[in-house]
Amino acid sequence: MTQHNQASRNWRGACLFWFVLLTIATHLPQPEPTGNPVFESPDKLLHFVCFGMLGFLFMCSGWIRNVLLSWCIVALWAYVDEFTQDALPLNRAFSRVDLISGELGILAAYSWQGALQAPQLQHLKESIANVLASWKNWCYLGGIGAIVVFFTTG
Repeated sequence: MTQHNQASRNWRGACLFWFVLLTIATHLPQPEPTGNPVFESPDKLLHFVCFGMLGFLFMCSGWIRNVLLSWCIVALWAYVDEFTQDALPLNRAFSRVDLISGELGILAAYSWQGALQAPQLQHLKESIANVLASWKNWCYLGGIGAIVVFFTTG
């Protein structure tokens, strides 16, 4: 298996993992709201980052080569995700602001990836693909990401 194929397989695994994790996290039941919250969640920032990451991983997975179609699929999933939170008895409501935050995160990820398509950055992209062809490096990145998330939310 070539390094490119190995890297694509790893991107797809990461995308599926993030998709499942994000879907579970957004569909956990919420407790009844109180009048005096102890902790104010940076909810809109979390939507921006998490859905932006989903868009980035989906785009890098290479399942869909057409950028517009790829963006439409991830943007539609953000809507379906927000809609099902309201449809299921999870004590969650449909929030246009959450949806807009998620859509802006997706747009930012696709814009960033588009900016990296410049010909002078081709060597950098190949170097990154070589590093990410190793499953061990994905595990290191996942561990670092988990530590960052733990300390950020803690």
